[in-house]
Amino acid sequence: MPYFMCPNCKLRRSVVSGAEALGEEPDHTRPPCFNCECDETFEMNNDYFPADATGFVVVDANDTIKYAGADLEPFYGSAPDTVNGGNLYSTLGLSAEQVIADVREYNQRRIEQELTMRNAEGTELAVWADFFPSPDGSGDILIAITPV
Repeated sequence: MPYFMCPNCKLRRSVVSGAEALGEEPDHTRPPCFNCECDETFEMNNDYFPADATGFVVVDANDTIKYAGADLEPFYGSAPDTVNGGNLYSTLGLSAEQVIADVREYNQRRIEQELTMRNAEGTELAVWADFFPSPDGSGDILIAITPV
């Protein structure tokens, strides 16, 4: 059963069409979020319950930030729109090169990675990060970042 997570408001939902019970291929079309009207919901293989302080970032196969959620702003220090389109490493300074390479190579999630990132002022912060690969093979990764 596919789960979908909104990177903006963190709403979780599952979409059950009954196709699996009939032996059909499930529908993996990403539905828009009905809570905040974000059209960038992210499909996940497993359900996930983020902490209240967690901010989401979705990156593509080239580590370009496709979408940064609203909850990133309190500890990053700048609006999420300012990081969209930037490179994950140069914009957020997230020390995750090897973790992301492993997630893509093995197509497996990585949970509770102790990393560092830079906020908008350039101060280094200790964070916990969880990484979820997209099951559609696009190379997208949802990164859940929680300040320590």
